Amino acid sequence: MVEVSRRDDQEAGQARANVLLDAGCILIVTAIDLSQDDLEIMKTVVQPERIEVVWIGEEVATDIAYDLLIPQPHQVEEAVDRIKGLLQE
Repeated sequence: MVEVSRRDDQEAGQARANVLLDAGCILIVTAIDLSQDDLEIMKTVVQPERIEVVWIGEEVATDIAYDLLIPQPHQVEEAVDRIKGLLQE
């Protein structure tokens, strides 16, 4: 059995993300317990201007600096409109 560390997993995901971003794709990635340190690591592989952080939920449970807060995710249409607006800026 091969043990994969969180950092190894992140690096593999970042490499895949770069390939998809270079192909012109928009990636929507979800994460649990993502910290500002994790985001800073991602920014070493993916250009920071290509990253938008959207926090979904009322309680921000980490130190991450988000670009958009969606406190009421059950209001789907409003959430989608706000995310589209962020991506079009």
